[in-house]
Amino acid sequence: MGKTLPAGLRRADGHQSAWWIVFAVAAVIALGRLWGVAHTPFHLLAAARELGSIGQFYSTIQPSGGGRAVVYSTFTEKGVGVFLKHLGGGEPKLLVEKREKGRGWQRLGMLGWAPEDRLFALTVPPAEDDPSPPMAQLLLCDGTSGGVVWRSEVDAPVTGFV
Repeated sequence: MGKTLPAGLRRADGHQSAWWIVFAVAAVIALGRLWGVAHTPFHLLAAARELGSIGQFYSTIQPSGGGRAVVYSTFTEKGVGVFLKHLGGGEPKLLVEKREKGRGWQRLGMLGWAPEDRLFALTVPPAEDDPSPPMAQLLLCDGTSGGVVWRSEVDAPVTGFV
């Protein structure tokens, strides 16, 4: 009972060491969080906020390579539409609208953006009431205005670029 512990094993020193461990763990967590924020692409949070403001997506979402715009499709009053939305603000621009009653089996397809975000490609299936339609239309659109710069009818399904 009368034994005394060496100075390094006393409770006060052990209690004090625990505070340094807590401080070191908190510092590592804080530095990791700061590292993650510092290395997040500049437009990523704006893109996520913009995508979150869109009600319901109908098919694929294609953000531009630079993260400044997004092409997506969603329901419209008359069917399904493809929209171009620039993250700088403003309203989304309706590029193409497929009129359909109920849910059609053919989808509007976003194929992707060209390098430097100058153009993007999409496919549009024929209208339901078209008597002899092609399989789809392939469109190349301007990445800034959304205007169609090239159009071609194709008689085979287009699902992507090789």
